Amino acid sequence: MKHIYTFFTTLFVTRRSSALQLIQLASLLLFTLVSLNVQAQGQDQIDIQPKCALANQPLDLVISRVSGNDFNGSTIVSVNGQSFTITNYTKDQIQIRVPANVIATAGNVTVYTNTANKNSQANTLTVTGPVSVSSTPGCDRATMTVSGAPAGSTYRWYKQPAGGQPIAGATAASYTTTEAGTYYAAVVTQAGCETTRVSVTAAFLQKLFANTEFEKMSYEAGKPGIIKLNSDLFDKKHAVSVKWQSVNIVTGVVTELGTTDAPTISPASLSISSMPGGDTYFQATITPIATVCYDGSALFVTSQQIVSLPVELVSFTAQSTQGGVQLSWKTASERDNKGFEVEVSADGRNFRKLAFVESRVGTTSLTQHYSFLDTKANAGVHYYRLKQTDYDGAFEYSKVVVVKNALSEAASVYPTLTSHEITVRVAPSDEQVLIAIADIAGKQLVAVQNPAERQVVLPVQQLQNGIYFVTVTSGAQKEVIRFVKQ
Repeated sequence: MKHIYTFFTTLFVTRRSSALQLIQLASLLLFTLVSLNVQAQGQDQIDIQPKCALANQPLDLVISRVSGNDFNGSTIVSVNGQSFTITNYTKDQIQIRVPANVIATAGNVTVYTNTANKNSQANTLTVTGPVSVSSTPGCDRATMTVSGAPAGSTYRWYKQPAGGQPIAGATAASYTTTEAGTYYAAVVTQAGCETTRVSVTAAFLQKLFANTEFEKMSYEAGKPGIIKLNSDLFDKKHAVSVKWQSVNIVTGVVTELGTTDAPTISPASLSISSMPGGDTYFQATITPIATVCYDGSALFVTSQQIVSLPVELVSFTAQSTQGGVQLSWKTASERDNKGFEVEVSADGRNFRKLAFVESRVGTTSLTQHYSFLDTKANAGVHYYRLKQTDYDGAFEYSKVVVVKNALSEAASVYPTLTSHEITVRVAPSDEQVLIAIADIAGKQLVAVQNPAERQVVLPVQQLQNGIYFVTVTSGAQKEVIRFVKQ
């Protein structure tokens, strides 16, 4: 039981007051202070961590004994008027999980313990918010934002749910990252107290691919003309605008020609009052809508050089097939054409020679068709161009076409129900290839390293009846296919 003693004493001391009266007054004040000190010392003292939390979010609360009775199995914890029976404790520390509904709104919450029917001194838990977090995906980046924190708050962003160091420089309500994954945000109050963390996932928009190219142009230098651009982005209504430029090959000077709104169907076009002379080409940059992400080859393209060349190339396409990437192109006319060097690139910038396709006729005014099958194309994105070469050594590059070799990504096994043998078909690859058969327990029974052919026949009659797995590993890629031996 608590006893509080209050003394009201009025003492009027005059010049004639005796020394005895002064001694009585001092004794009375000393007795009052001692009584109050005894009361405070008799109350258990605790400390809580953290001292602030987010509203409507569960909280892991740690209560430490500073002085007073040891914690025990009968100790009761009270948070915001709700009592908790403890299970995770030592004599000096208690850990409890506070449900979100107990701290659902912002404000100060009282926390105290009761041991041996004796309440501890109360601690204050500051509840902030509630806050919400959102993530806006972008092209190769995402922006995460915390909303609902009090004015004047700062923030800390983490890659860990607990512990670790905050991301350097990330103290605003929004944080933009180029690395996908799960992030955690904490609010720092004006008093400097950091709340618990709330998670948010940063994801990027899926990268799309599209064909974009200039239409072939015929004009007279110094005269009016129209340049046109075809793109899948226009037909899908994924484009906002087109910026047009011309580039002088000799001087490197780039001339701004203007920006136009993107059409809803190809082509986009720009009228030019006076077309430039030779040694010039055009380039166009498409701005897509904010909700899509396209590969750079679809957004930035260049035209052919504006000079009179002996070969008129009217089309050039690339298509993924079961056997590889099929390249096809067509000429409207040829003069002194030696042939075409087929070049490939993995990034659209650094090209290497694949093959040389000779001209069928050298000189003709009739349409000619050409093709080449790239049987060694790996899975993934490839960029192709043609280097048209004359007999005198002059040459011209075609536009760049891009293709995603999706069909070559898959390995196949057939039949999947067999008694004698299986056929494993693997994708073309420059990487090390391993074909392995394992039983259902994962034990490897058959292995073939770097087969000479893309199609491998493996006998399985020696295996017991049951379920088996074929694993095809090519570099960093791995595929597992199930079959049954009967």
